[in-house]
Amino acid sequence: MPIIEQTVDSLIPPSDPGWELLHYSQFMEQWSDEVFGRMERYNTNPELWGESLHFVKSYEESRRVSLDRNAPLPTVSLVEAIAGRKSSRAFDLGAQVTLEQLSGFLRLAYSELPGRDAVPRRTIPSGGGRYPLELYVFARAVKGVQPGLYHYNIRRFELESVEPARTVEQLREAYSPYGGMLESAAFSLWVTVVPDRTNRKYGLRGWRFVMMECGFLGQNIYLASSALGFGCCAVGGGWDPKVADFIGVNRSQEFPMLALAVGPQMVPDKVGLAVLDIGDQAEQP
Repeated sequence: MPIIEQTVDSLIPPSDPGWELLHYSQFMEQWSDEVFGRMERYNTNPELWGESLHFVKSYEESRRVSLDRNAPLPTVSLVEAIAGRKSSRAFDLGAQVTLEQLSGFLRLAYSELPGRDAVPRRTIPSGGGRYPLELYVFARAVKGVQPGLYHYNIRRFELESVEPARTVEQLREAYSPYGGMLESAAFSLWVTVVPDRTNRKYGLRGWRFVMMECGFLGQNIYLASSALGFGCCAVGGGWDPKVADFIGVNRSQEFPMLALAVGPQMVPDKVGLAVLDIGDQAEQP
């Protein structure tokens, strides 16, 4: 029987997590009128339009590390950054990244920019400006930053420590056999999704938008890495419950989508080296 002739119920095994409705939402055309009506209300109501201003997670009681909003940016062209973009898996264990470099990296990859109606926009597009993504940083070798896991507060441009402290052993356990690559990078990133931010406006169609947005951010991270001469590699092969425990999120409200290892490589690419100060990097073989 062609799949289009099956009922929606038969397409969704009861044990599947809710996010897999993404794959079947195309069969639920009867929901479209409801979705479009909700979208219209959000687009015409200033209060609803502006609620995304508050979509910023914060760890109020945590130890904070201030980032530099004026950190210098590389002069590499977009063409050079795209040409140099690739997945790199061999990171230099003896190299450190400075806090200034991490600040410049985050300015490029994911930061706020002036927007309209007092609602900032960001360096990636977001369906309806709902911004469902959060970003976490595991700093292993960042000068001036105590090793550990941090939440990136995009509004304050700060790192917020996630307590209790995480260890590389926990990281390795969550991502075996890929944990070694993540723990060898100067820093690693986790992109998480808070789906309700988008789905309360778009319903099931919101799942498409959050998946696309995660891809936009992943590409930005790759290009920022390329521009700075860093290696970067996306990692999707983790044990989701253990990854969520490592980050410290409740998967019913926020769940991990993507991890990325970033840092100086064993043999750095030529792209970006003219503007990169690696600092105390160990002598290259």
